[in-house]
Amino acid sequence: MNAGSGHRVHKSLLNTTLLVVGFGYTVDAFDTLLYNALRVPSLRDLGVNGDALVNVGLNIFNIQLAGMLIGGFLWGILGDKIGRKKALVGSVLLYSFGSLGCAVASSVALYALLRFLTGIGLAGEIALGAILVTETLPDKKRSWGLGIYALFAYAGIILAATLAGCLPWRTCYAIGGIAGLLLLLGRMTLFESGLYEKLLMQAKTKRGSLKMLLSKPVLLKRWLCCIFFMGSYFYVLSFLITLAPEFGKAVGVAAPIKASTAITVYSSCAMIGTMLSVLVSDFLRKRVVTLALFMLVNMILGACYLLQDHPSEVTFYTLCGVMGLMNYFVLLLFALVEQFGTNMRATAGTSAISIGRSTLVITNSVFLAFKASGIDILHAAGYTGAIVFTVGFVSLLGLRETYHQGMDFLEEA
Repeated sequence: MNAGSGHRVHKSLLNTTLLVVGFGYTVDAFDTLLYNALRVPSLRDLGVNGDALVNVGLNIFNIQLAGMLIGGFLWGILGDKIGRKKALVGSVLLYSFGSLGCAVASSVALYALLRFLTGIGLAGEIALGAILVTETLPDKKRSWGLGIYALFAYAGIILAATLAGCLPWRTCYAIGGIAGLLLLLGRMTLFESGLYEKLLMQAKTKRGSLKMLLSKPVLLKRWLCCIFFMGSYFYVLSFLITLAPEFGKAVGVAAPIKASTAITVYSSCAMIGTMLSVLVSDFLRKRVVTLALFMLVNMILGACYLLQDHPSEVTFYTLCGVMGLMNYFVLLLFALVEQFGTNMRATAGTSAISIGRSTLVITNSVFLAFKASGIDILHAAGYTGAIVFTVGFVSLLGLRETYHQGMDFLEEA
């Protein structure tokens, strides 16, 4: 590391911080997507069958998202007040014990409670990890550092989908919990962000102020736009791909579609898509324009997914893979860490992604409302997607271009 820019910076792209935080993101993604992959077998084992698998499954997922919503504010504020490293340690402890609890859950109610607590813990990992990575790399290496960080997530998703397909669901949760606790050993080797240490020397600067976030119009606008443009990404992965068994049946696939296979295919291709989105962003030298481009392609692919007419099993999974190739999650991470100053970066970024994921509660509710009105599952999903993408495109208008912007700046009260 050097101090040439006034704070601790890694010279190498593949450094200790990136690797340790990246493996942490693998465990986080593993646990986050584990419920999606285990929804059917775990609920059946707990006595849920038939049509209730969709409704009960979505309700528990909504409860997990509610936990993430609370955790987003909790770990975000702590990340700015006590440091990125300390907040990360607290979050991994909570989601590790929550995952271990899921391994011994004996009822649907207890299962839901444990997913709620796990959700609170999981909320701290993504944005805080991304902040540590970007604050400890030179600006010229930031894009690729964050791109590599995002790859760790898909490794966790693929691992979760793979193990969910060959191991008992309780064993999978136990593996996630144990892996999280082992991860704490690696966390002890991390340095705190140099930019954060520099911030601590400015005693008069407000850190992690929720009042400042909500009362300053310019900051609030940026924060809200970050929240709502994320909906389209989570609509594709956590809605269309997660409910692949139901959508596969609805479009007329002869063989039963497995959620674990759909998630694995999507995530494997998303690893390529992640690097593709970084390349396009660097080529265009524009974050917002690249986001709009990838969102547009995802909207078209989502429509194609719902409009299939008796496709083969291979065709259905291939389209899941194509959607993965146009994945743009790393572009969301750019917005989270680049839109906000050092003194508000954790509070705004962590809460934004947690609320962004929690907008799935609204997405799921709108979808279920369409279904309850008598609309078939495909049209209900299509109408829901049209709303989500429209909101996303409008939200992009409120983001500022940050491609050439450094990380060393503050938000003034």
